[in-house]
Amino acid sequence: MTKLIIIQPIIASYRLDFFNELARHFNDVIVFSDCMSNQGFSENIDGLFKFVRTKTYGSRTSIYYQNKIISYIIKDKPKLVFMTADPRALNFWAVLFVCKILGIPVYSHGQGLYHKPNPSSLIKFVYKSIAFLSTRYICYSPISRDSLTDIGISRSKMEVIDNVLLNKHPISPKVKEPHLKRLLFIGRLRDGCNLQLLFDAMISLRTDGMNIGLDIIGSGINLNRYMRYAEMHRLDVVFHGKIFDERAISEISKDCLIGIYPGDAGLSVVHYMSLSLIPIVHDSINSHMGPEPSYIVNETNGYTFTRNSCDSLVEVIDKALNVDNFNIILNSYNSYQKLIKKSMGEKFIGIASKDLAEED
Repeated sequence: MTKLIIIQPIIASYRLDFFNELARHFNDVIVFSDCMSNQGFSENIDGLFKFVRTKTYGSRTSIYYQNKIISYIIKDKPKLVFMTADPRALNFWAVLFVCKILGIPVYSHGQGLYHKPNPSSLIKFVYKSIAFLSTRYICYSPISRDSLTDIGISRSKMEVIDNVLLNKHPISPKVKEPHLKRLLFIGRLRDGCNLQLLFDAMISLRTDGMNIGLDIIGSGINLNRYMRYAEMHRLDVVFHGKIFDERAISEISKDCLIGIYPGDAGLSVVHYMSLSLIPIVHDSINSHMGPEPSYIVNETNGYTFTRNSCDSLVEVIDKALNVDNFNIILNSYNSYQKLIKKSMGEKFIGIASKDLAEED
């Protein structure tokens, strides 16, 4: 029996399709994770796999440890391990060492060093150690892989599985109306989302005679502050709250032309592309929450602006709304289609099957 265990600090809802696909291929799939719904993640963990909730000790922003995992590996000796590559997790290092001793293939899944253009010697040593102890380092994107080859890690130790979400209710470019003046934001309302900058840009555009609207899907610690600011400045902003229903999100998006993330973005840009929106993000790739904004090529399948610059954001929004933008919309959607042409599950199964065949 091929038993696969998956280790995650938390489970985002978009990961469930990936896990279910693996569960349809492998005989036995067990997911070890914690849930933190107050962070904007769903606690509805339901799938073809077995879910084991782990208790997390410490802080995910510094050092933490997830229990139950090591004892399970030693007792049941799974055939494969797929886990989030987080150097701050003590259980991550413990799994790497234990599986190395037991001869269990480990696939570390991470963002690489795209966010650290000049990594220190210590950081380089840490990531080289991860690559050495792992059977493969599975990179979120090509830019993640390139950041690791830049510090001397061999490409033979790495594979790329683009970090995407599968939108079951995509929007075709054919139904998009080019005259729309609404924007869509999808994400957690945290400090890094920088909606304040977008509100200021909307105020500036209104002063210049362009009234635009904004739909916000998501919630978080800054919700009340943003609601007060939007109301105070009489902005056309609709706060929809947390929505996990893909169909409902797609319906809201039909009235929008632009998918915007004024702060440090991640997977939201892929969601925008699936909805035939024109994605707009800032141009400092090293500052983003994830490497996914690297999929955007300025003025080809989206637009980029200077990070934290209201003037630059105003200019880009104005351009996106006032030029013939159908090719941008089409390229945005086609970029999404290219990313999902082969699913995350298919890619991982192909990699693992090859390694298992070589092992036998």
